[in-house]
Amino acid sequence: MQALKGLQRNAQKQLDVLKGGFSKLSTQDSADDEPLRDDICTKCKVPFSRWRRRYSCPACNRHLCCWHYGGTVVGVPCCCWRSACAACTLEIAENAEFHRDVCPNLVNGSSAMTKDAGNKVIPVWVSLDKKKATMTWASLEQRANKPVFQGCTRVGAVVQVRAAGADLTLTMEKDARTLTFADSQEAEYWRKGVHMATDVLSSDKERKARRKALQQLRTTELAERKQNAEERKAKFADAGMRYTAEAMSKLPATVVGKAAA
Repeated sequence: MQALKGLQRNAQKQLDVLKGGFSKLSTQDSADDEPLRDDICTKCKVPFSRWRRRYSCPACNRHLCCWHYGGTVVGVPCCCWRSACAACTLEIAENAEFHRDVCPNLVNGSSAMTKDAGNKVIPVWVSLDKKKATMTWASLEQRANKPVFQGCTRVGAVVQVRAAGADLTLTMEKDARTLTFADSQEAEYWRKGVHMATDVLSSDKERKARRKALQQLRTTELAERKQNAEERKAKFADAGMRYTAEAMSKLPATVVGKAAA
């Protein structure tokens, strides 16, 4: 018991150090909409027993069996060396990487091109406001020491981030914003950075809302692709039949008779 309490204290110290400025670690998808139970594994739903011990993660407060808590040694479950579950350990490492390597570059910002309110392409400066957890873009042209055009969105409101060439598209629930960077490498770097920011700087409520909105967006895109495919199929099917009829009409009667036979 004392050893377990010592592990929990060490884990809490590690979390306090790594969380400096971090958002609260969220529980995993399987526990988002279900109450946490202490008699079954949150992941596999198998009841705990003498042969399947219960391990409680100090980061996400989930109760897991040894196989899903993480860590095996020569096929024998061994979790005593891990201060947090495998998922939270990975999340802590990703959070540390974001704040150490990625976030400073996003805060400094970069130049890009986008459309203003009049659909005119203008140069802007794109940056991340870490304290407010927002992505901002402001025109390089200024009047009275203020940008002529500027806009922002919370990273928690970004449903999807895509990079196609030098274009970076931020898709929100009601609108979208396309930013064109100098090259494809810079756009891909910002895609990864914004994607990490949506996980690290978003609240639990925003994460849940984003997952639902992303699922709805993918369902809509799938339906649109299916409809477009059926329309193309119908269009080319009619064209193929028409082309075959025209080709058959130009053939001699003897050839047409042999083909029919």
